[in-house]
Amino acid sequence: MHLPDTIPKPVTIFIIDDDEDDQLLLEEALLSVNSDNTCFFCSDGIDGLKKLRGGILPRPDVIFADVNMPLLGGKQFLIQIKKDPLFCAIPVIIYSTSSFETEIKALIFLGAESFLKKPSDFNTLEESLHTILSALPDAKNTCS
Repeated sequence: MHLPDTIPKPVTIFIIDDDEDDQLLLEEALLSVNSDNTCFFCSDGIDGLKKLRGGILPRPDVIFADVNMPLLGGKQFLIQIKKDPLFCAIPVIIYSTSSFETEIKALIFLGAESFLKKPSDFNTLEESLHTILSALPDAKNTCS
């Protein structure tokens, strides 16, 4: 498989996932799409909210959140972030190993920008991320 010649603009990415291997794989693929991307991490939604609200990391251009995590999973994180006037405009990509259509529709309805099924191979992940990052909306400061 081959990525398009156009490279998405570099972005600051916040990855929320309790599996360190998944964090590192996602980071590797995101840096493969654009080596100027910057990634920050945490292992659950509660820590993610604390880091965002506490200004512990730079404001991300996009957030990737795993659905299944301890303490506060991706769906609950999405609900909280979309209620927050300071962060509700940040696109949130929810990802998971499952791909139940009803779950995906519910997440999109709750405000997820997109849903990414964790692929079984690196090239597919890289292509999916290229598509997602290329389609990100231009930065906005207000929520709809």
